[in-house]
Amino acid sequence: SLAPVVRQGLRAQDVSSMDRVFKTADKKVIDSTVAELSGAEAFDLLQECTRRMLTDMVRGQVLCEWIQRILLRHCSFIFSQPALHRGLQPLHDVFQARCASHRTLLRLRGRLQTLRGCGRLTADSGRRLTSVSEASANAPLLEYVEGDEDGAAEGDDASDEDGAAAGEGGSDG
Repeated sequence: SLAPVVRQGLRAQDVSSMDRVFKTADKKVIDSTVAELSGAEAFDLLQECTRRMLTDMVRGQVLCEWIQRILLRHCSFIFSQPALHRGLQPLHDVFQARCASHRTLLRLRGRLQTLRGCGRLTADSGRRLTSVSEASANAPLLEYVEGDEDGAAEGDDASDEDGAAAGEGGSDG
């Protein structure tokens, strides 16, 4: 449990200790920490989470885990006091802003995935063409097999003799 670190960080407004707390993503640790906090401390932690959501967008998933656990454990305390209830307005505004950009980000993600897929296809086809051209460039123009020249030379001599005989016979006629 990180409850003592949370209490100390909230009282002293120590950024480094709160950073260490919000790096924790283990649900069991988060739940046990939030369970040990009083309602007022939990509300202060919720306000700190809201501030972090505005400034540190990258840790949104971990911060949402903290927010969810705080609200699950201490919602009855927070909603029983109207002043605290009104204090949740900045958190509501943060969530509204994030949800508003969600659809646009999903469209952008789809476009990027399409472009990445096209890039992969282009790269793959380029690799195939390169491998085919390398194979044809490395292939010998003529392969010599020992013994083939004897058979080829005899065949050439025979065709020359036939051609000469045909030529002689044609000029007599």
